[in-house]
Amino acid sequence: MGRWVAVVVASVLAVALSASPVQARHLSVTDAGRDTWRTGLDITGVQIGNNDQAVVAQVRLANAVRGRVIVSVEARRGSGLRLLHLHRPGRRDRTAVMRGPLMLLPQSACPRASGTWHARTRSVTLRLPSRCLDAGQYGAVRISVLTERPRGADVDAAPQKSNRQPTVTRWIRRR
Repeated sequence: MGRWVAVVVASVLAVALSASPVQARHLSVTDAGRDTWRTGLDITGVQIGNNDQAVVAQVRLANAVRGRVIVSVEARRGSGLRLLHLHRPGRRDRTAVMRGPLMLLPQSACPRASGTWHARTRSVTLRLPSRCLDAGQYGAVRISVLTERPRGADVDAAPQKSNRQPTVTRWIRRR
C-alpha cells in the first residue's frame, strides 16, 4: 500500500510540475496605487502575454496625465528592447521601440510595434511583434515597466521591491 501511495504522489507531482510552464505564458503583476516617486503616471497593474506572434503588455494606470510608459523586454538567450509609449492627453500618442540608452522618442527599431491608449480604462496596450526581438528566435522573456514624466524623471515601476527598487518579472515562456 505504501509503494502505491508513493507512485500516486509522484505521478500527481509530475503532472503539476509539467503544467506550470503552460500557465507561465501569461503573467499579471499588481502595483499599489499612490506609490509613485513623483506626480505622474501611476501603475496599478500589468498583464503580459508571450505569444508566437508578439509580446503583449497591458499597463493599467491610476491616472491619465501626460507621460511615458516604458516596457523593457529581455529575451532569455538574446537581446532586449524597450517599448516607449508617450501619452499626450488631447493629442495623438506616439509609440516607438528602441535599443540602447533612453532618449526622447528615437526612430523606431521596429516600425510594426504598436501602442493603443484606452481612455475608459486608463490603460495602454503595447504590442511587440516577435520578429522584432532577435528575429523571432527567442523563447522566454521577462519584463519591467517604468513610467516617466515627459522630460525623463522616473515616476513609478512595476514590479518593484518593497524598498521602491525596480525589478523584473519572472521568465514568461513563449506559447
